[in-house]
Amino acid sequence: MDKNEAFEKVFQLVREIPPGKVLNYKRVGIPLGMTGRQVGKIMAHCDESVPWWRVVDASGGFPVSKKNPSDANEQRDRLEKESVPFKQSGKVDLRTALWQFDA
Repeated sequence: MDKNEAFEKVFQLVREIPPGKVLNYKRVGIPLGMTGRQVGKIMAHCDESVPWWRVVDASGGFPVSKKNPSDANEQRDRLEKESVPFKQSGKVDLRTALWQFDA
């Protein structure tokens, strides 16, 4: 798979995540034959047509905060508007919010 194809496959899958649900980087990558790290690097280049806020880390946290803390606030705000459940720790409750799909 070439670079452009990899980008498009990741973005296409992320666009399919329904409002109110999330995936972590690893779960985006599994059906595409990619690692979570590869997905993260690709997601760093997405535009607003890709619902980037629906992709969290393996613990339900916001790795975008490493790049820009205000992005983490925006991600949380967008997820709250979609009624994504959170744990007391402030992380997404993956037990209920993780999108189950057929790969």
